[in-house]
Amino acid sequence: MFGFGRSKKTPQEIIKDLENLNYFKYIPQESLSEYKSCLIENIEGGWLDFPSQMLIDLRNKRHIQREKRNCIDLRSINVNGESLFRGGLESTLADFVPLFHSRNLKLEVSDNNEIYSNNNENLKHQIKLNNNDYLIFDGKMQRGGSEVKYLKTVFKALNDELKNQSYHSEQFVPLTSIETIYFLLIDSDISNYIKKLKVK
Repeated sequence: MFGFGRSKKTPQEIIKDLENLNYFKYIPQESLSEYKSCLIENIEGGWLDFPSQMLIDLRNKRHIQREKRNCIDLRSINVNGESLFRGGLESTLADFVPLFHSRNLKLEVSDNNEIYSNNNENLKHQIKLNNNDYLIFDGKMQRGGSEVKYLKTVFKALNDELKNQSYHSEQFVPLTSIETIYFLLIDSDISNYIKKLKVK
């Protein structure tokens, strides 16, 4: 997983570079200006946090437009590891469906089975994605290491589903933030660019 920190590049330079890498291609034109403005603020704060519709609405002091898709860029999903690990997998995966659909791919979730044992200390979590079985976690639930293992398994399952549909131009990569992790669906050029952003 890679983080960010304060880059040698200005926020405006980073936005320009992302434009050249076609990062913003899935964002509706009417939302692009607000999205970039919010992203610049996040970068100025030292984090490459990709803004959601909710954050943009809050920054612009207006009511939250819940009828709109929260993932504006159709590339990033902000995931809270603890929430995901504590029963939030199916609802979190629902946020990924528009990303798959925007690329003419499918993501169907079924048979979400969480089996707890040993006074709820152990969890065996199995799920089907597009009728393919995945063992997401099987072991003792502990803060830190168990959550990381769980997240890595979810990343792998999502990337497997891209490959199963012969989609190879992009994959999910992780980007750490302050309290959460981003699942970024990006190509190798964007991924390499983000990795090379240097800390001052």
